[in-house]
Amino acid sequence: MSSDYVEVKRFNKIIKHLKTHWLLVSILVSILIGFSIGIGLKSGQVDKRIVEWLTLPGNLFIRSLEMLIVPVVFVGVVAATGSLSAKSNLKITLICVGLCFLTHVLATIVGLFGSLILISLSSKNTDSTGKIESVGKQKTAYDIIADILKNLIPKNIIKATTNQELTRYYLVNSTNSSEYVRKVEYIEGTNILGVLIFALLIGLSASVLEKKAELFREFFRSCNDVVILVLRWLILVAPIGIASLIIEAIYDVDDLGESFKQIGLFTGLCIVSLLVYGFFVLALMVFVFTRKNPLKYYISFMEPMLLAFASTSGAVCIHKSIDICENELEIDSRMARFTIPFYTTLQADGSSIFIVMACAFLSNYFGFELTAGDYIVIIIMTSILCLCLPSVPSSSIVTILVVLNAINFTQVNIAILYTVEWLLDRLNLFMNKNF
Repeated sequence: MSSDYVEVKRFNKIIKHLKTHWLLVSILVSILIGFSIGIGLKSGQVDKRIVEWLTLPGNLFIRSLEMLIVPVVFVGVVAATGSLSAKSNLKITLICVGLCFLTHVLATIVGLFGSLILISLSSKNTDSTGKIESVGKQKTAYDIIADILKNLIPKNIIKATTNQELTRYYLVNSTNSSEYVRKVEYIEGTNILGVLIFALLIGLSASVLEKKAELFREFFRSCNDVVILVLRWLILVAPIGIASLIIEAIYDVDDLGESFKQIGLFTGLCIVSLLVYGFFVLALMVFVFTRKNPLKYYISFMEPMLLAFASTSGAVCIHKSIDICENELEIDSRMARFTIPFYTTLQADGSSIFIVMACAFLSNYFGFELTAGDYIVIIIMTSILCLCLPSVPSSSIVTILVVLNAINFTQVNIAILYTVEWLLDRLNLFMNKNF
């Protein structure tokens, strides 16, 4: 009787844990289902039109997340900054930006060491029979810095929710010669950094006005609760969307086996670099700043990290991270609701490692020799650009092109990166939610 009682008690305990962490369990199951179905469909050479029906829920899920990114960031930051004093706002903002930049620099240094190991273990590929795509004339330092500053201060905040400013060069052929014409254009994509700065200014102004803006602050606190509730409803269908997204990622790779053979070393060293950074460098930083066991934080944030890995979106993790900080870690809710959306927008440590190593890999693969000055430019550019890296899938690829332009490597075919980008992009986001 006693043994049966122990077994029943153990079973009830397992069921209790499963009910408590049902989202985590369902995400893990959906990942396995997605991989299995994706590999099965690819090996069975199922018609693309049939696969599109299976991938439609994932596309709708991503569209829903993207739809909520601006409301989550804008309303959350205004509500949080409005509840803090102006002096606290300035101090916390500077600390967040400084800490983000510091972690980006540390991440790029780890990526640099990984790149040096990668180059020492591999040989240059001088076979360039494949089609090489040009990314145009090299941008100047002014172009890069001006693009960042212009997006920081958008002239139309409504337009900033759907477009970003970007400098491009176009080749113009005349009768006697060819020259490049510089144009500043609006490209599709949310200028999330401009929205963030605008939200900070609005929240700061509300905090300065104190009692005069009390109704205004209460309105945004209510809006924040509404937006978070909508996001929580969306999370209920996350496992279905995640499985669909993974099916699409697996099916769209042309030759999964051959692709992994070509860049297996690059992928392996990227993963090792991410692990070294996440479980040694960041763990040391957590211990130095808090004097607490880093393992506690890793365990607490395991669910949002896995959610980021599966959904390839940091926005979906914001509400869960806030809940963990407020309930498990007992952090002041005003601080959590301000710093987490802010830091989620700016922080991209995993992407920093991937960008540095991808630049080194492509340069070595196509026989472009990097100098010490090139590595310095790569580190500086990556550290800055990752501060405004959009939290959407494959955003690192665009940044890689910009960084390669900065070192005057304009003849490169980046298609090879897409064979494993779907995996590394998820691992990058997994690491981004680690600190």
